[in-house]
Amino acid sequence: MQRRNWSMSDNSREYQGRITGFPYSVEEAWSMEWVWQRDFDGFRPESCLLIEAKGKYDQFLKKDDVPYTKAFDDMEEQAGAQAAVVDDHPPARLKWYFQTERTWKYMRTPLARLSVESEWVP
Repeated sequence: MQRRNWSMSDNSREYQGRITGFPYSVEEAWSMEWVWQRDFDGFRPESCLLIEAKGKYDQFLKKDDVPYTKAFDDMEEQAGAQAAVVDDHPPARLKWYFQTERTWKYMRTPLARLSVESEWVP
């Protein structure tokens, strides 16, 4: 594990901590993350599951659920890089969790193409 000081909202930091069970501090703006060739938000050793948790990204979707920034392209690129690491090391698995349904619905198709599991967990 490694302490990371990524720029993110308090909500996203709390969501990541809740999903991963890893320590974090909103006040000091850090989260513990799992590092294995790439950064992952968390890891569950009992199921060899690497985790990525995405908070509120709906703000980057227009009303018709089309992104207006490259945030979703960046997410897909991140997922591809993570999936490449995981795919080379069975029985490791990768699962992405989404706080909002709209973002999950948008991302589940690109994630499925990468053989990445995903779930909407508010």
